[in-house]
Amino acid sequence: MSLTQKERVSIRNRDIEFGRNDNPVEGCQFPHDHAEAHGMRCAGRIEVHHILPQTFGYIWLEAVKKELDHKINLITVCQNSHVRTPYSIHPDQVGIYFGKSESAGEKLQSRRREKAAQGIPYWNPSYDHLLVFQARRNTRIAQEAGWRFKQGKRADDDDDLSHPLLPIPFSGSQKRGVEIYRAS
Repeated sequence: MSLTQKERVSIRNRDIEFGRNDNPVEGCQFPHDHAEAHGMRCAGRIEVHHILPQTFGYIWLEAVKKELDHKINLITVCQNSHVRTPYSIHPDQVGIYFGKSESAGEKLQSRRREKAAQGIPYWNPSYDHLLVFQARRNTRIAQEAGWRFKQGKRADDDDDLSHPLLPIPFSGSQKRGVEIYRAS
């Protein structure tokens, strides 16, 4: 399942208007200097990223769509930081963007489902705590200005910035980030 166009536009508008604006691609909320983090510049189209990925949430955490498409689990990042480099959020997608066969996407999803069934993150979770922090910040500022997340057929009037499935920001290693998502 994916976001509706209305949901994507709502998150893009939140991050463009109320998010950080120091990246060259308008709306990119990637938390690090791109060159320092992955050796490439901020570039490519803007994409709405699920901080806690959908496949992992559905399989390992038995989450529902509304939990995964929650405003605090969504943030905009440029294509380079999202999927185009070995240091991006989803490094397993690099080959998909550089001319691999159509079956590469099917194989990728199969590997992701296998890892999710074991509780093993298939993305780079080291950015998660900073992305959650930024999504909460953007949402708080936007809500103070009257913004509401347009989820489904209605606007979300929930001002709560917590999310039961997402990590609480912390200082720690990538391994620590993985432990946060262990099912209880």
